[in-house]
Amino acid sequence: MTIMRYLSKLLFLSLLSASCYGQTLTVNVQDINGKAVPDMVVFLMPMDGQKVENSQHEIIISQSQKSFAPYISVTQVANPLRYSNRDDITHHIYSADKDNSFSFIIAPDQEVLKEASAQPAALAMGCNVHDWMSGHLLVLDTPYFSKTNKAGLASLNTNQGGNYQLSLWHPQLLTKANRQTQPITLNSDSGTNMSIDIQLRAKLAVIPVQKSAADFDFLSDY
Repeated sequence: MTIMRYLSKLLFLSLLSASCYGQTLTVNVQDINGKAVPDMVVFLMPMDGQKVENSQHEIIISQSQKSFAPYISVTQVANPLRYSNRDDITHHIYSADKDNSFSFIIAPDQEVLKEASAQPAALAMGCNVHDWMSGHLLVLDTPYFSKTNKAGLASLNTNQGGNYQLSLWHPQLLTKANRQTQPITLNSDSGTNMSIDIQLRAKLAVIPVQKSAADFDFLSDY
C-alpha cells in the first residue's frame, strides 16, 4: 500500500469514527492487480435472523449528457426512485428484466417518480432513443449497503453484531451473478470500528462508453 493510499484510508476511518452509530465496517476493495476499485457496491446480509428495517431513502437516477448518472445505483426494496432528465432532449427509459420490466418516456427537465421492486433484483436500464445509454440498479433486501469511493473504500454502519454475508457487486464483475461473497462476523460493541481488505478474485470487464459514435438523435416519434 502506498503512503498516499494509507493516508487516504486513515483519513477515511477517522472521519467515520467521529459520527458513526453502532459499528462501522470499512471495506477496502482492490482488483486482481491490487488497484483501488471505485463504484463497487458493498453490502451485508444478516445470517442470524437479525432484524433489519427499511431505510426509506429516495435515490435520484439522472439522465445527463445522454448517459445515466450515476452509472450504478443501489437501494433497498420498495424505496422511492426519482428519475430526473437533465438533458434538453427526450429519453425513453426501460428495463427488460423478466420480473421487473418497466418503460416510460421522460421529457427534458422532467422528473418521474417510481418505486423500487418489492423483491431483490439487479436491473439493467437503457434508453430506446439512445441505444448506447446503459445504467444499473441493484435492489437489496438490506439497509446495510454502500459504494466504494475513488480510493476503493466503502463504509457500512450496523447496529447489530453477529454473522453476516459480505457481498461485492458490480455489473462488470466477471463472476456468477456479478458478485463476490464471504462470511464475516461483527461484534455487538457499540461505537467500534472494523476494517477489511478484499481483493477481487475475477477481472472487471470494461464499462461501455456512454456515447454514440455518430452522436445522432432520432426523435421523430417522441
